[in-house]
Amino acid sequence: MAGKRGLIEEAANGTLFLDEIGDMSFEAQGKLLRFLEGGEYYKIGGTKKYKGRARVISATNKNLENMVKEGSFRGDLYYRIAVIKIEVPSLNDRREDIVPLARHFLVEFSGKLGKAFSCITPEAEDVLKAYQWQGNIRELKNVIERGVILGKGPELTLRDLGIRKPDDRDSQSARQRMR
Repeated sequence: MAGKRGLIEEAANGTLFLDEIGDMSFEAQGKLLRFLEGGEYYKIGGTKKYKGRARVISATNKNLENMVKEGSFRGDLYYRIAVIKIEVPSLNDRREDIVPLARHFLVEFSGKLGKAFSCITPEAEDVLKAYQWQGNIRELKNVIERGVILGKGPELTLRDLGIRKPDDRDSQSARQRMR
C-alpha cells in the first residue's frame, strides 16, 4: 500500500506554498534548505532519497531577518528564500482599505449565509476604521462573518460586529492616523 503523498511530492513541477515559515522548526528548515539547494527530499519515515522540483513561495508575519540575528531561523535558508520579497503592510497601516474590504466580506457572507444585508452603518464603518486589527484581514473577515451570522439586517450595525467603540482618546488618535 502506497503511503500518503507529502507536500513536495504533491507540488512536483508546480508551486509549493509554505505559510508561516517563521514557525518552522530548525530541523524542518534544514530539510527545506536541502530540497531548495539540490531538489532532494525523503518521504516521512523513509530512507530512500527522492529528487523533485517545485517553485516555493513562503509567507510569515514574523521578521525573519531579526530571527536570523537571534539564531532562531537559519540564515542560509533565509537568503535562499528571500530572492524576491513582497511586504504587505498591516491593515492598520492602510486604513483606506478597511471599509471596501468589509463591504466585500458583507456581500460574500450575506450570499453564503442567505442573509439580506445591504450596507454597513456609518457608525460601524467609523469603528471598523478606528479599530486596531491585530489579526489583519483575517480578523476583519471574521468580524464581518460574525456580524452577518448574528445580525438581523438589512444594515450591519456596530452591535452586530461585536467590537467595542474606542473611547475618545482612541478616537482622536485614530482620526489623526487616518489624515
